Amino acid sequence: MITKLIFENFICSEMLFSYRNDWELILTKFYKNPSSSEVNSLGREVRGFIDKNGNLFVWNGWIDHGTALDFLNKKQSMNFSSSNIYDIWQRISPDGFTVLIEDNCIYLGESIYSMEIDANIDRIIKYMKLCRDKNPQFKFYTSKNNSEPLK
Repeated sequence: MITKLIFENFICSEMLFSYRNDWELILTKFYKNPSSSEVNSLGREVRGFIDKNGNLFVWNGWIDHGTALDFLNKKQSMNFSSSNIYDIWQRISPDGFTVLIEDNCIYLGESIYSMEIDANIDRIIKYMKLCRDKNPQFKFYTSKNNSEPLK
């Protein structure tokens, strides 16, 4: 009974290669619409993805977005557009966009180009608001430089 409560949003665990650590295999857990404690269990650096339905997927930040999304797409049938998977770590696609999570705050991925953000701001805000409704425990920002959370 307790295990079910702790892992309510747990998708799976997987050993994946970390580009940040000389391609060493790193064990990470994947969560969908996680609690704050589930995000904190992943460590200090956490990466994520908000899909077009407002779902938040998170994993350990040592695993890059492309590797994690490719895994979720193939192994968990998450149905992200495979043509966007490898570029999505720095892009906004029709399937969603990448985020970073820090201190219960969610930010757009830092490597997304500002002109791409400007061109897609309506979609970003729409997806973020859907995600905020499913994940009220987090504050949402369009960038780390923006001091005002999403309204």
